[in-house]
Amino acid sequence: MKISTSHKSGFTLVELLVVIAIIAVLAVLGTQVGTKAIQQARKLESKTDLLNICGAMEGFKADNNGVYPNIAGGTVGVNVNATDSGLTLSGGGTAGDLVAVLLGDDTVNDPSGNTINARGKSYFDAKQAKADGSSGVDLGGTHSFTDYWGNAYQIIWDSNYDDQLNDPLDAAGPAIRRGVIALGQGASTSALSGALTPKEKLQIVTSW
Repeated sequence: MKISTSHKSGFTLVELLVVIAIIAVLAVLGTQVGTKAIQQARKLESKTDLLNICGAMEGFKADNNGVYPNIAGGTVGVNVNATDSGLTLSGGGTAGDLVAVLLGDDTVNDPSGNTINARGKSYFDAKQAKADGSSGVDLGGTHSFTDYWGNAYQIIWDSNYDDQLNDPLDAAGPAIRRGVIALGQGASTSALSGALTPKEKLQIVTSW
């Protein structure tokens, strides 16, 4: 009797479905990892921006008898001491003037009519904000300073020179022992304030 040694090759339908399911799961996991890495890179870019603007303020102070740029600030919607100063760097007005001064603009005057940056010295290198959403300064226009998500950074400085600032994200928290701090909204959909939830605060980028 002749015994057949032939056999069928290939995958069954069940095996194919299992393989497809595994590939789908791996694709989802890969996308999630990639998205998280991109978000982290964007937050790091924002952190660098914030450290640069804070360093620019301190550099100006060091060159000008220990005094920050004489530009009026406001409350910027966060927990700012009434005798300190803060600005949302959305461009135009005093916010645009502050960025311009730090970039070396020698045409901006203080309330008394004196040139703030008479030497025209630049204290930080800002990159041009692009239409693709990358962070930067609107160098050719309002001098707004925004993050990747299109949100304007906020800056707070110790204009009463008591060597402390309120924590803008925690009204009940201890004072921050720095002369200048800055923060960005990041990927959060909630406006910066002292009333953010712990989960929302995870999206915020800070200089401190």
